[in-house]
Amino acid sequence: MGAMVFDSVGLLQIVVHDDGPPDDVTWSSYMAQTRQMLQRAGGDYASMAGLIISDRGVPTSVQRAEFLRFLNGQHLRASLISRSVLIRAVVASVNIFNPAMRAFSPDKLEAALAHVGLAPARNREVLSLLKRLAPRIPTARTLRDLLAGPASVAHPA
Repeated sequence: MGAMVFDSVGLLQIVVHDDGPPDDVTWSSYMAQTRQMLQRAGGDYASMAGLIISDRGVPTSVQRAEFLRFLNGQHLRASLISRSVLIRAVVASVNIFNPAMRAFSPDKLEAALAHVGLAPARNREVLSLLKRLAPRIPTARTLRDLLAGPASVAHPA
């Protein structure tokens, strides 16, 4: 099993994976938070979004099936940041069910945040949350590299 941590900024859910799938307890907690977020959004999937940062970890096929049932045919805007070609291929396959999901390289954080509809003025808030998540998942190399990269996202124009 891999590690997965998550939190949110408003209706933007942020998820960080390392190399493996999350365990069932973590996944259950994530789904509970996701359902609560949908309630806060008044049942409006379109007002929610996701930012996923992953080395190579993805949910298991059972976990993905549960998430697809949760979506109930709805689309969520999501950006996935990864260096992995495999993970980007998974995003391409998920696009069949959720065309609002796109993959980005770690140096494209601003573009990933823009894709999910985050106002540039809130980029600092996301960066701050990512810095708080990092110690909880020290095995997440993509997150570590992203945080060590250019600070342009912290100072939006």
